[in-house]
Amino acid sequence: MLEDCMLCPHNCGVNRLNGEKGYCGSPKDMVIARYSLHMWEEPCISGDNGSGTIFFSYCNLKCVFCQNYEISTLNKGRVVIFACGTGNTYFTTDTGAAVRAAEIKADVILVAKTIDGVYSADPKVDPTAIKYDEITYLDIINKDLKVMDATAISLCRENNIPLVVFAMNEPGNIIKAVKGEKIGTIVK
Repeated sequence: MLEDCMLCPHNCGVNRLNGEKGYCGSPKDMVIARYSLHMWEEPCISGDNGSGTIFFSYCNLKCVFCQNYEISTLNKGRVVIFACGTGNTYFTTDTGAAVRAAEIKADVILVAKTIDGVYSADPKVDPTAIKYDEITYLDIINKDLKVMDATAISLCRENNIPLVVFAMNEPGNIIKAVKGEKIGTIVK
């Protein structure tokens, strides 16, 4: 099976035993991106003792229902962008972003807004609002600043995931943020 690789639908036929890499770029040995034990699934899924889940790196199947394709591609050195909510009542898109960032142990969350950072008040309403170059998670919560919801901010704080809040409509800003250039407000 590894000498004439047909492990995925691409059937590229490379000899992985000799170090050849096909479409997926996978080495001879499996690389695990993430593993976890699930104790809280429905009984028909988890049984009496829980169920285990293993997500392999280099997965290239892009399964229609797989929520973890992005996680499996992290070992390829790609920038992974998650853009969606959780689909759960009471959980915002911000919380979904924080959950995904914690799951993949993200270096940072880039928060693109219509304003260029975090302010002491809404600068569109209050002309005396002061922009912060850097601010803590607790300051955001204590000052009730509307950067992200409190659940998302708390999750980022607990997992030590910094935020970069910047203006999305300014040309070049997304590239600057991805490159790690100083832009907007840093929350940590």
